[in-house]
Amino acid sequence: MKRAYQVVLLLVLGMMIPCTLTAQHFDPKHIHSIEITSGCAPLRTTFEGHASYLDTSWSDKGQNYSVLWWPSINLAYSLAVDELWDIHVIVNYSCQRIRVKQYKILEEGDPHPVVDWKSAPIASWKQTIRSSFAIMADFRLKWFRRDWCTLYSALGIGFPFVSMKPAVTPYVTPIGFRAGGKHFYGLIELNLSSASTLGHAGIGYRF
Repeated sequence: MKRAYQVVLLLVLGMMIPCTLTAQHFDPKHIHSIEITSGCAPLRTTFEGHASYLDTSWSDKGQNYSVLWWPSINLAYSLAVDELWDIHVIVNYSCQRIRVKQYKILEEGDPHPVVDWKSAPIASWKQTIRSSFAIMADFRLKWFRRDWCTLYSALGIGFPFVSMKPAVTPYVTPIGFRAGGKHFYGLIELNLSSASTLGHAGIGYRF
């Protein structure tokens, strides 16, 4: 996980370097883009409970659960419609690590038995990985454009697949920053969606 944070940090720092090539304005010859980003755990995790970048623990009937969400991975396709608007389609993958420990039950009770939480666990199961996916689409409004950078906002919807059942969540980007050259660029977004809860960053390729 530490390496994942380092990769995201390097992407953010790299994209902050101004590029003098003129590529941020609308170019009919280069209207397609592919983007790869990574960021915080998705918005849909808040609906499932116990969502956090840090270890979150809770207990129930002698079992102690520990959950850790890993940084999400997003693959996106972007189509530049004109100078102001982009159409953006994103596929998201995220996963959580779950560990369960069993403690000794001193006295049976329903729904709350007496559990010896102070002693060491009598059994510890292997950690399990739960994966989840989401598909999103949004419109980007590029409200500030310069030769080497663009500021934009986005609004759309997401379709996360939670427990094998699709749901609907908003896709909101209050502000995003994109900088780069004719083909390669970096981006960072403040985001509230099925892609992330706080923000994500990554790189893109325009063709």
